[in-house]
Amino acid sequence: MPSLNWFSRSILLISTVLASRLAQAHTGVDAGQHHDALMQGLLHPLGGIDHISAAIAVGVWGALFCRRAVTAPAVFLLSMALGAVLGGSGLAIEGIETVIASSVLVLGGLLVAGRFVPASWALAGLAAFAAAHGLAHGHELANTPNAALALLGLMLTTAALHGVGMALAKHLLTQRVWLQRSIGLSLGVLGSALLLMTAGGLA
Repeated sequence: MPSLNWFSRSILLISTVLASRLAQAHTGVDAGQHHDALMQGLLHPLGGIDHISAAIAVGVWGALFCRRAVTAPAVFLLSMALGAVLGGSGLAIEGIETVIASSVLVLGGLLVAGRFVPASWALAGLAAFAAAHGLAHGHELANTPNAALALLGLMLTTAALHGVGMALAKHLLTQRVWLQRSIGLSLGVLGSALLLMTAGGLA
């Protein structure tokens, strides 16, 4: 699938730039700070089931219902990066955790609805939810030394999760509508549970 190859090349390019940037870092304390920032960014998205499930679902939905599979991941990543920059600059929105939990529920709904929801509407919603994810992560990573590298690590891990979803769609879900909808329903249940936890002050 050409779009998947394009996506893979983009991730490889980002990784190459990152490796070049790290290679130019000074040795000693500065190099350690660079490494720590990168690792913190790479691991940060894996600390919450909401971000993991949302990122994989975006890859699945994009591969199944967008004309180009990379469209949804690209929209999500760009919007998340913008949100992260704003979050790192101090912007905070009350109830952001509720919005993030809602994103899991809505993504589940998109998988169940399939093509009944226009792709343009869905992509607009994804952009808004991705910005919310970015705001939360940017705020959490704001005090990290070399925050730019931490953000890059966040983006790389999220892109990898998108890739997992795209591969899942390509190899398992294309001709299995019942499985697509089962995954969508499962995400809906998870999103509902996250919303209840958030509303109860447990998240």
